[in-house]
Amino acid sequence: MFSPPEFDYLADDKMWRAKSGAAARDVLSCPALTVTDLPGYYRLLADEIGRDFPLIRYYTGYLLLTNDGPRHAELRKLAAAQFNKSGLAQRRARAALVAAAIQRFATQGEFDVMAEIVRPIARGLTVALAGISADFVASDILSPRRSLRKNHALEARLAAMRAKVAALFPDESEDAQAMRVTLALLGTEPLTAGIGAALLALLQQNTGQRLCDMAWPDAMLEPAVKHAVRFAPADLPAETCPMRAFQVDTRLMSDPALGGKRGEIFGIGAHSCMGRGMSMIVWRELVAGLARLTTRITLTGFEPATHWLFNAPNRIDVRITHDPR
Repeated sequence: MFSPPEFDYLADDKMWRAKSGAAARDVLSCPALTVTDLPGYYRLLADEIGRDFPLIRYYTGYLLLTNDGPRHAELRKLAAAQFNKSGLAQRRARAALVAAAIQRFATQGEFDVMAEIVRPIARGLTVALAGISADFVASDILSPRRSLRKNHALEARLAAMRAKVAALFPDESEDAQAMRVTLALLGTEPLTAGIGAALLALLQQNTGQRLCDMAWPDAMLEPAVKHAVRFAPADLPAETCPMRAFQVDTRLMSDPALGGKRGEIFGIGAHSCMGRGMSMIVWRELVAGLARLTTRITLTGFEPATHWLFNAPNRIDVRITHDPR
């Protein structure tokens, strides 16, 4: 199924890592490979070790990233329904947030682009989409390697989100309410990462330029998710697939020099990003406004992404000045 020369072996993680965009694409699109079964992990934790975290277990059952096959298709329909339902709220929020961002770039001074531009846009659109927001690092729910204290804290925060959704949307079904929580959990970070990484890449190439003189691309050029992992199921014969676990650096997907394609920063196949349309609209509206500004922008410092999953810079410090011409 896969050729070992197309992969490096990561001894510490006991995984094979794709070396090219083509190999990465094969891993992500192969129907025989599966995602991490987090619902099963938490059931095992409860049944065999006696450590039950019912809400973590419950909501991992609604995450598109941790479900395959018919369950995944069912969840995509639930998520798509929520995207359609909140369309008007998204448009209104997007217009206000993008207008505020453009005004900030037009005003002299120094600021952190992540804190004042990117995170407010992502948080505002997530609230418009899901009706609530998450007050913690949402991707923590995807990592089972946590202390008991952190798991109990996560349970408490999920309980608060569940109660808030029940109070705000009492007439919705259990599935619809659960999807609101999961969209709130995983709505903010990917959008933050996608916009933030794209802006940082452009500023690194164009620091000191007037905003109107920069070559603004129509599409974001950096992936929001840094890594994806897929597994060969136990019933897949080893002679068919000698490698059992795979890691994909998604940056390969968007690097043409490595066989990637720019359009694949949002993933491919069943697990492609459902927020792609919303992300691209935000980016194009933001770019259209910034490309009209004559203010000059200088990158004064930045802290790159350190999160294991998302590609969001921690800081992007800039200085805005009026052009003397």
